[in-house]
Amino acid sequence: MIRIVIVRHGQTAWNIGGDQGPRFRGTVNLPLSDQGADQARITAQRLATFSLEATYSSPLQRAASTAQIFAAAYGQAPELV
Repeated sequence: MIRIVIVRHGQTAWNIGGDQGPRFRGTVNLPLSDQGADQARITAQRLATFSLEATYSSPLQRAASTAQIFAAAYGQAPELV
C-alpha cells in the first residue's frame, strides 16, 4: 500500500501574531523560526514508525528547511521540486 504523508512547514516569524495583522506569505522566502525548526523535529519523531521512501519539498526556504530536518531523521535528503 502506498501512503502519502503531507507535512506543512514549521513556524516563521510571519506566522507569529502581532500588531501588523494578517499577512499573505505566498512566495515570500521566509526562514523557519527556532520554534519552526523544533516543530519539524517533533513531527519527525512522531512519524518515526512510518517507512519513508522519499521526501519532496518546495524550494522555498521555510519548506525546504522543514523537509531537510524531517528527512535527516531518516538519513535522507529531500528532493526540491
